[in-house]
Amino acid sequence: MNNFEIDMSNINKDNILKYEPIPAGVYELGAEEWELKYSKNNVKYISVKYRILGPTHENWVIWENFAIGAKNSDFAIIRLKMWGLATGRDIQTLTPKSLDQLIHEPFKARVGIEKSREYGDKNKIRNFTMPAKSPVLEGNGTDLMSDDSDYDDTAPF
Repeated sequence: MNNFEIDMSNINKDNILKYEPIPAGVYELGAEEWELKYSKNNVKYISVKYRILGPTHENWVIWENFAIGAKNSDFAIIRLKMWGLATGRDIQTLTPKSLDQLIHEPFKARVGIEKSREYGDKNKIRNFTMPAKSPVLEGNGTDLMSDDSDYDDTAPF
């Protein structure tokens, strides 16, 4: 049995942060970690932990799950591709190594607020912002497009 005693009488309850979602907007983020998991229905998914780098709300965290084992996994796989492109990498094959290459790579994304009466509102990445430069093909270091090609400002989702 664990025994401990921590005096919390000096903590002013009025100074405790309320954990409300951050305002919707464009933020710079970086993924800290990813993990392959299985749902209670045995559906394979990738859970990613992103940390906000700025311009405000630094160190806040947003999680995203990509249901890569679902019957209709196309959307999840497209979102993973979009994340890679937002970091400047064009992933050709989704592997643990390709996901590891995205960790700590900064990118910009439009963050929104997902409403929920049951669990409380939370932040969600709505769109990944595509960089102006051409993405590097994962694996061989060559450009996917010429330097003069134009990217859309945000992804179509």
